[in-house]
Amino acid sequence: MKTIVNLTIPAIVEAIETVLSEEPYCSHPQIAAIPNLREELITYVLHRVRSRYRVVDSKDKISVVFRSLTISPEEKQSIEAAVYQGIRDLTQVFEHSVLTFAAQSSAEAYLTPLR
Repeated sequence: MKTIVNLTIPAIVEAIETVLSEEPYCSHPQIAAIPNLREELITYVLHRVRSRYRVVDSKDKISVVFRSLTISPEEKQSIEAAVYQGIRDLTQVFEHSVLTFAAQSSAEAYLTPLR
């Protein structure tokens, strides 16, 4: 049986881990508060970079296939740029949703009659 494997995902995961371990991201509370941040970033980056795929036999070890992938400096730079942009975009979306929720909660509290 054959399986299609996305070879770009390990490079994306590595770039995300590298970027999130850097300052100011590792100590930034808004970034740490985003639920499922890594999964969201993987999805974000996958939609913005060229992915490479390989068809492998199910009996082959996928880890060997992943190790055989070489990323060009241009591809690595593109992935890292998408990670940085994704962090900015996801942070803005998260902050907007928090502010919207807070505003709705305040409005509901204001409109709720006292007993």
